[in-house]
Amino acid sequence: MLALSATPIGVAAADPVPDPVQLHCPARDAQQIDIIDGPITCDGAYQIVGQYASDGEKYQQIEGFTCYSGNAMTVPVVLSCVSGDSDFAVNTVAPGQ
Repeated sequence: MLALSATPIGVAAADPVPDPVQLHCPARDAQQIDIIDGPITCDGAYQIVGQYASDGEKYQQIEGFTCYSGNAMTVPVVLSCVSGDSDFAVNTVAPGQ
């Protein structure tokens, strides 16, 4: 007679892929900022975004950030801002969200 022993077999699980967004800021004026990296606050990011001239150059220098507009390929991201140690993205927010 053959006796089988039931022993648990460990299953290696892959580490979950981390969400690259570090902070989802509250929506303002049909926009939401997602801070990807760095020591910037939601209020600071919204202040920078408020200085971006949508009818100006695509790449603009604002308070140490290079901000640039997106296009149809990057929607819902409409604006990205990067500096040496911080970056964030501005997304459109559908009405009612």
